[in-house]
Amino acid sequence: MGGSPTWTQHGGKFMGSYGSKHIALSYAAYLSVEFHVWMLKVVEERMEEEKSPELAYSRGRERAVRGWEKEGKDKKWIDARLKGIEKRNEHTHTLKEHGVKEPQEFAQCTDATYKPILGGSAKLVKARRGIPAKLNLRDNLSEVENAAIYFSEILADEKIIKESRHGVDLCAEACELASKNVAQAVKNMK
Repeated sequence: MGGSPTWTQHGGKFMGSYGSKHIALSYAAYLSVEFHVWMLKVVEERMEEEKSPELAYSRGRERAVRGWEKEGKDKKWIDARLKGIEKRNEHTHTLKEHGVKEPQEFAQCTDATYKPILGGSAKLVKARRGIPAKLNLRDNLSEVENAAIYFSEILADEKIIKESRHGVDLCAEACELASKNVAQAVKNMK
């Protein structure tokens, strides 16, 4: 990699040939003029977004909404999902502030939330519902399921902060307790 615009990774999970962004742009021009123009537009937009994080947020949100609309999601579901994303960001921030650091630790807290509401870990729920592993589970949940998770994360954050819980085990326990309460409330409404 050291300064060369191209390199090859032999063996391992990521084996293949790689090139710098400059090589990618040149290759796009070689493939087609239309593709090259599109790629330059994307690069220009990202450069604008580097200067204006609010613009990046707005454009990202617009892209997400367009994608969900293509999937047939209605406005009510989309609005709820957007609120859920904002809450999820707040929740992961709270977890970070309280000692949850590693990806598997965040997954442990997430699964502690999912099990009472959805009946299993993210991996298990995806398998049961036939959702490919790479897709976002929350994009494939009902409005009620997303709302239950949203409310559970609010309650978990409150408990974590109020009780000064630190570390993955105590935070995951707070997530599970909050989720059990929300799952019970949803069950009682049916």
